[in-house]
Amino acid sequence: MAEKRYYWLKLKENFFKQKSMKKLRKIAGGETYTIIYLKMLLASLQNEGKIYFDGLENSIEEETALELDEDPDNVKFTILFLEKCGLLQIEDNGKNIYMNSIQDMIGSETSAAARMRKSRDNHNRISQNRNNVTEQCNNVPGSYTNVQDSYTDVQDSYTDVQKSYTEIEKEIDTEIDTESDTDTEQDTDIHINIESNTDIKTKKKREKKEITYYPN
Repeated sequence: MAEKRYYWLKLKENFFKQKSMKKLRKIAGGETYTIIYLKMLLASLQNEGKIYFDGLENSIEEETALELDEDPDNVKFTILFLEKCGLLQIEDNGKNIYMNSIQDMIGSETSAAARMRKSRDNHNRISQNRNNVTEQCNNVPGSYTNVQDSYTDVQDSYTDVQKSYTEIEKEIDTEIDTESDTDTEQDTDIHINIESNTDIKTKKKREKKEITYYPN
């Protein structure tokens, strides 16, 4: 059993910047003609750039239009334009069309090669993921150290707050003691003044008693 082969079309970066493509696109209906050209390139991939005439239609142009599901007149105009620009040529008296620039655009690989490429891509992806995990694991100790440092800073800040609170309590206690002493001194002064006034009154009473009355 023949091994299956996959094909794809490789377009260069400047494909649409070529003068022939710019001119084709500027023609009325140019976008349609451009699509027909791309479809012809794709149709020729498996035959190394050739489109064969099988005699189902009157001409290769009409048969190509049938294969591409495009309007025959549009296909005829596209083929004439491409032939004039040297992008294709009609060979064997109209029996096949050869796309001149196709050799640089063909990409292909066998199914086995596709499986190997897929396996290689998966292996590379797994290896990359493993490396990412290892790198993340290596970064964990550093992150843990940062967390420890942050926790230490928080503890230091809490200690500072406790010290500040203790100092404030001491200041409040000192102010309360000072106010208490002041109140005691004021009470003592009042007591002394009261006692002094009492002594004065007692003295006056004594002086009255000591006065002797002598009648005339």
